[in-house]
Amino acid sequence: MNKKVLTHIVISAALALTLPLITLAAGDLNATITNFIGYAKAIINFLLVIATLVFIWGIVKYITAGGDAAKITEARSYIIWGLIGLAVMASVWALTYYIIDISLVGNNNTIPVNIYK
Repeated sequence: MNKKVLTHIVISAALALTLPLITLAAGDLNATITNFIGYAKAIINFLLVIATLVFIWGIVKYITAGGDAAKITEARSYIIWGLIGLAVMASVWALTYYIIDISLVGNNNTIPVNIYK
């Protein structure tokens, strides 16, 4: 796959993910924030699953390598990249939930008007 096709795929995916947010911007801000939080959680969970599958695939390839050095090296790279993906996505997950928690929007999905009444 050449760079031009890959660039078009990435741009199309980015537009597909942001268009619902743009159309929701005309509505209620609380609903937009709630929808954005839902999308963010879904994307993060999806990427966590992908990283887990890469890690498990590396383990399966390592077990079935049969002592072949090239296959073991390939399996090791899958395992390492899976672990890196899991660490990054777990950090993003924790940071996202922390930001949702401290912004006072995560519990009841409303923007506080005056919290010091």
